[in-house]
Amino acid sequence: MLALNLNRDKLLSRRCRFLLRLRGLEAFQRFVREAPDCYSIRDAVALIEPQEAIELEPSREPEPDVELQIANERSPAALLTFGEELLMQNRLYDGHRAFDRGIALLERKKRLSARDRLVLAALHEHRADGATKQERRIHVQEALRILGPVREEFSKEYTNILAQLSDYYGSEIAAVREALDAAEQAVPRNLDLVTRQLIVLADAYLDREDVRGARDAFGQAQIAWFATENRLFIHRLEAVLLSKEGRWKEATHKLQDCLRQTAQAGTRFWIHSFALRLSALLLRQGELGAAVDVIASIKSEHADELRLNVRRSQGELAAFRGIEELADVTAADGDLSGALTRARASAGWVWRAVRAGLLEERSLDLMDAALAALISRVAAIAPATPPWSRIEAELLAADNLFARVGSEQAAAEAAERALAFARAGAPELIAACMRRIAIAALRSGSVERLDALLDDAARAAVAHQLPGEAAWIAGLRLWYAVQRGAAVADAEEALEAAFARSGSVLVQSAVLLRIGRGTGRRDLVGRARRIYHALPWPEREGACLEALGMPQAARDRYEAFGLRLAALAVGRSPEPVEA
Repeated sequence: MLALNLNRDKLLSRRCRFLLRLRGLEAFQRFVREAPDCYSIRDAVALIEPQEAIELEPSREPEPDVELQIANERSPAALLTFGEELLMQNRLYDGHRAFDRGIALLERKKRLSARDRLVLAALHEHRADGATKQERRIHVQEALRILGPVREEFSKEYTNILAQLSDYYGSEIAAVREALDAAEQAVPRNLDLVTRQLIVLADAYLDREDVRGARDAFGQAQIAWFATENRLFIHRLEAVLLSKEGRWKEATHKLQDCLRQTAQAGTRFWIHSFALRLSALLLRQGELGAAVDVIASIKSEHADELRLNVRRSQGELAAFRGIEELADVTAADGDLSGALTRARASAGWVWRAVRAGLLEERSLDLMDAALAALISRVAAIAPATPPWSRIEAELLAADNLFARVGSEQAAAEAAERALAFARAGAPELIAACMRRIAIAALRSGSVERLDALLDDAARAAVAHQLPGEAAWIAGLRLWYAVQRGAAVADAEEALEAAFARSGSVLVQSAVLLRIGRGTGRRDLVGRARRIYHALPWPEREGACLEALGMPQAARDRYEAFGLRLAALAVGRSPEPVEA
C-alpha cells in the first residue's frame, strides 16, 4: 500500500490495473479499514476460499468517466471550471489534465482575444496548484506573460497571479508587496483582495522563518478578513504562526477546532489541509496514536505512510524492511523534489536504525548506493532553470555524508557543487549551500577561509530576506569564535539579535542544540532543552539530555512516549553535528 501511495500519480498516468490477493478475513478487514479510498473505488471483489461470510459495502453509483469528459470538452473555460472542481476534490492528477487540455486548445489559436488571454492565464495559474516547484514557477511566469498586454483591463487577476511568483522558498516578498500595493491602490478598494494579499505575504514570511514579519502581516489581515474562504486561510495561518512561536498547545486547539468545523461542511481540500498539519504537530508532541487517528479519520492516502513511520519510531524492525527501495531511481521521473525529499527521509530512518542497532552497517551501504543512483538520475534529467532539484540533490549528498565522522571533505565538495548551481541560477540558496561548507570546515578544523565564507553567507541571507538562515549563520559564527577563543561575546550578541529578528522559537532551539553540541557549551544545550520541554517535543528534548550527558534521563523521556528507536540508540555512537 505504501508503494502504491508513493507512486500514485505515476501509476494513474500509466493506467495500471491491480489484482490484490488478500489472504483470509483478517487481511481483508485490515485492507478495508486502512485503505478505504482504494477499497471504495474497486471494480470488483471476488471471495476465494473465504473462512467465513464477509459483509460487503454496497457498491456506489459508477462515477463519470473523467478522462472521457476531458477529451470531449472543447471549451477552455469549461475545462478551467472542471479542473477547479477536481482540485477541490483532491484529484490533482485529473485536475492537471483538464488544465493542460485547456492550455493546448488555446495555444492552437493564432490570435488571442483579451478574454482568451484571461482564461489561458487562469489555466496556467491553476495548473501551478500542486505542481512541482519548478513547474509552479514556469506556469506562474507564463500566466504573467500572457496577461501582460491586457494587464490594465484585468488588474485584479494580474495582481493575484503576481503574488504567486515564487523562488525556492515560496512566494517572492518583492512580488507579493507589489501585488499588495496594487490591491491597496485599486479604486474602488477591494478589501477581500487586500486581505488575500496580506495572507500570501504572511505565508511568504513564514516560508523564510520570518515570524515577526508574518505576525505583522497576519495582524493586518485579521482586521480585514470577511469572506468565508479568507476565514479558513486566516485560521490555517494562525495555527502555523502559533506553532513557530512555540505555542503548540494553542496551535493544536486551533487546528482541532478548524477540523471540526470543516468536517461539517468544508471541502476535501480544507479538511485535508487542517488534518495534515494537526497530525504533524501531534506527532512531534509524542502523541503517536492521536496523530494516526486524525489522518485515518479523513481517509487520507497518507495514513499508511504515517502508520509506517510511527512503527519505525516505536522500533519495530519489520517497518524498516525494504526501506532502501524508497530512494529508487525510478521515482525521479516525475516530481524530482518529492523523490529527493522521500529519499532524504528514508536515509534519516536508516541512520537512526543503524545507530539503534536495529539494522546492520550494510544497510548504510545499500542506502548510499540508492542515493547515488537517484542523484545521478536527477543530474541527468533535472531542468537547468531554475536548478533547484540539482541543488537539492547535491545538498542531500552532503547531508548524508555529514552523518559520518571523517567525511567532511566529501560533504564540502558536494556543497560546493550545489553552491555553483545556486550562484548560476538560484541565488536564494547561496546561504544554505555556504552553511554546509562552513559546518564541514568547523568539524574538520580547516577554517582558513571561514571568515570570508560566513560574511558572504550572512550577506546572502539578508539580501534574500532569510532571517532563519541568518540565525544559522550567526550560530556558526559563534562556533567559530569559541573554537578560536576570540570575540565570543560579540558572536553571542549577534546570535541573540538574529534570534530576535527571526522570531521563530523552532529555529532558535535547533540552532542552540546544534551549536551547543559543536562547541561543547552546556548552557546553549540547556536553553534548547527548556524550549523543547515547554513545547513539548519529547524526541528533541531527549536529544538535548543525551548531549548534556544524561543518558538515563534521555532514555526515560523517549520511553515515556513510546519512542523506542531513539531509546535504543542512547549510549551508542554519538551523533555528529549535522546541517
